[in-house]
Amino acid sequence: MMSSLLMMAFSGQLDEMLQEGKHVSFVDYIRRVSAGLTSTLLRPEAAWGEGYSSVLCSKKGSTLVKSVGKRGTDDEGCCWPSSMIVSQEGDVIVADRTGKCLRVFSNTWELRREISLSYKPLCMALFDNETLVITGDAQNIHLLDYLQGKQKCVIRVTGLEETVCPSGVAVDSLGRIIVTSNRQGYVLNCNGEVLTILDREGQLGDYLNITTNSKGDIILSDFFNSSVHVFDSTGGFVHSFSSHGSGDGQLDHPMGVCTDGMDSILVADSENHRIAKFSVDGVFVEHMATRESGLKFPYEVTISTDRRQLIVCDCDFNGFIKVFSIND
Repeated sequence: MMSSLLMMAFSGQLDEMLQEGKHVSFVDYIRRVSAGLTSTLLRPEAAWGEGYSSVLCSKKGSTLVKSVGKRGTDDEGCCWPSSMIVSQEGDVIVADRTGKCLRVFSNTWELRREISLSYKPLCMALFDNETLVITGDAQNIHLLDYLQGKQKCVIRVTGLEETVCPSGVAVDSLGRIIVTSNRQGYVLNCNGEVLTILDREGQLGDYLNITTNSKGDIILSDFFNSSVHVFDSTGGFVHSFSSHGSGDGQLDHPMGVCTDGMDSILVADSENHRIAKFSVDGVFVEHMATRESGLKFPYEVTISTDRRQLIVCDCDFNGFIKVFSIND
C-alpha cells in the first residue's frame, strides 16, 4: 500500500500545494517531502475546524522514548520503511522498500543483521517462528527464513487477473495467507490458490491493510472509506465500525492495523496523526499516541511481544520509526 500511495503522490502536480497554510493530507505530505517542501506540513490547531479538540488530541496512553532512522544518517539505515513486524523472540523486522532489504533489530534497537533482497518488499507477516511472508514482487509472495537470511520458496497467486498484485498480507492460525489487492481480500492456501474472496458487494475501498486476531477473524482497515471491516475465519462479513472524522472513535484515512494480546485493534489513523485503539467488538477505547506525542502521519503500527512498547512507522524525517512506552 505504501508504494501505491507514493506512486499516487509522484504522479500529481506539485504546484497546487505550494500555497502555505492549506490542509495537508497524507498524499500531499508525500509529494511535498519528495520535493523538499517541508516548512509547513501540519495544520495549526486553529485550522482544524470544529472537529478538532485539543483535549481529545492530548489524550494518549504512551510516551515517546525513541526515534529510529533519521534522514541523513546511516546508523540505523531506515529509509522509508514500508512495513515492520515483531517476531516471537522480540526482534523488530523492518522492510526497507527503497533499499530493497530487511533490517532486523533487537528489542533494544541494535541492528542485528541486514538481509538483501532482489525485489522491493512491501508488506510482511510471520508464517512461523522463523519464516516471513513478504509481498511487493507483483503476484509473487516470498517465504523467507529471516534467521538465516535465505529464501525458502516463492508462491505465485493463481486464479486471479494479472492486475491483482498482493499488497497487505497476514497469516491466520490455520496457516492460510491472506492478502489484499484491488478493493478485495483473498484467503490463499500455501500453494497460492484462492480459497475465499473477502468482499462487501463492492463497498470496500482501495488500499486495504490487514491483520488477524486469536479467533481467526480477518480485520481490514479501509483507507478511502475511513473505516474498519471485520470478517470471520470463513470469510463471512461480521461488521464494520468507525466513520470519517476526528472525534473519538472516528478515523481519517486509516492505514496500518494490528491486534494486541487481548485482541484489541490498533489503527494508524494517518490524517488525524494518532494511533486509535478499539476493543475486539470495535468500541473505541483510547488514543495511544497522538500528534502532541510526536506523530505526523503514521502509516504502520505494531506492538512488542511483552505489550510494553508501541512501534509506529511515521512520515517524519526526524524518525521514520517511533517507539512509545505504553503507560499502564
